[in-house]
Amino acid sequence: MPKPTFLRLSDDKRQRFIEAAWKEFAAYHYEKASLSRLVEDLGIAKGSIYQYFAHKKDLYFYLIEYANQQKQQYLKEKIQSSSNDFFEWFKEMYQVGLRFDAENPVISQFLYNVSQERYSDDLGNLHHLLLRQSAAYFKKLIQNEQQKGNIRTDIDTDLLSFWVSQWSNGLRDFITIKYSEASPEMLSEKWTSLADDLLEIIKHGISSIQKSKK
Repeated sequence: MPKPTFLRLSDDKRQRFIEAAWKEFAAYHYEKASLSRLVEDLGIAKGSIYQYFAHKKDLYFYLIEYANQQKQQYLKEKIQSSSNDFFEWFKEMYQVGLRFDAENPVISQFLYNVSQERYSDDLGNLHHLLLRQSAAYFKKLIQNEQQKGNIRTDIDTDLLSFWVSQWSNGLRDFITIKYSEASPEMLSEKWTSLADDLLEIIKHGISSIQKSKK
């Protein structure tokens, strides 16, 4: 958590610090990120950071929380669908998320780096923590849709929520690797096509035998 000294900074100074820190952790994973580079970029004394945060890990977790708040607020404001169709809502959520990434490339790269972290003595098993948080988020959505009758109730919700969470992360990896040079407009077009294909798989599976019986 930030210290009171950080919270007492003016909005402009606090935001400038946050954006510079996001930039550093977007360029380097946690272990490689340097507080020395950060203070040099900001033009402040290194001791100032420790007046704001107890240590590097505190700063890192604050940046994660704040970045997620920014993205969730964006999604809340931009998602317009009033459809009761879970799958249409799910697709729109990712389309809006992709627009957020295009408009906020530093935050997007930072959150992507966070998702790629593995166990370290300083962070612990951050990867597993994030997986549990993501699965818990999707589990609530899935249980709500089960109550509406939109998703089967004979499926283990823990397994399904974990799978959907992994699928979501995997899709982000796929887009990052396959379309790394694509423009935001092209990514939006590619995403729509990919989303339709993958939602079809979620709805109906991959078995050609099962599909032929319908």
